[in-house]
Amino acid sequence: MIGDTVIIEELDEIIGQKLTESFLPYLEKGVKKIITIGGPSGSKKTERALTLQKNLKKWGYLSKILSQDDLYRIGPGYRNTWREVKGVEFVGKEEIDWNLVDIICNDFRIDESVWMPRFDSNSEHYEWVNWPSENIDILIIEGIYSCFLQALTGIIPDFSIYLDVTPSQTLPYRQRRNKENEYSDFRQKVVEKEYQESLESRNFCNVLVDFEGTIDI
Repeated sequence: MIGDTVIIEELDEIIGQKLTESFLPYLEKGVKKIITIGGPSGSKKTERALTLQKNLKKWGYLSKILSQDDLYRIGPGYRNTWREVKGVEFVGKEEIDWNLVDIICNDFRIDESVWMPRFDSNSEHYEWVNWPSENIDILIIEGIYSCFLQALTGIIPDFSIYLDVTPSQTLPYRQRRNKENEYSDFRQKVVEKEYQESLESRNFCNVLVDFEGTIDI
């Protein structure tokens, strides 16, 4: 999402380098890979994706990042109102347009031109981005529910990373980036619901990264 606050710190750079080094033995030019990065709100999924992308490029692998924030069925401008009306029980992976995720992944894998949406929070509208996929080696999908990719589309990612942190651990960062009103009671319920649902996707992951940045593969 354009306009989001992204804070990349030294630990983020270290984790990006370590993840890349772990994946390198399994990468091959000309063989496309899909990597998912999931975890609760504030677990630094975007930062992990960006530092991974940068380090992969150092080794000659070009990648594109698909943010699940851009793939909600209801845009940011109306999502909170919709959730408050419907209730926190409607918060979860079904809010994502998985059919569009499926199309993007398949177009990437068969070297088709890829179209994907991107929300610009500065102008509060969506734009469609198009890019040729034939020279892109890796598609990185990051978002709270990204690790449900296989369960909900049948597409098996090559690496599925779960950022294994809790809402209490991410609260200082969420407050710091100031994306949402983290002091709202309803927001706390949303974060907890997202967390509990994202935990279910942990079972689909083959890479875990904890709060201290320890990587378990």
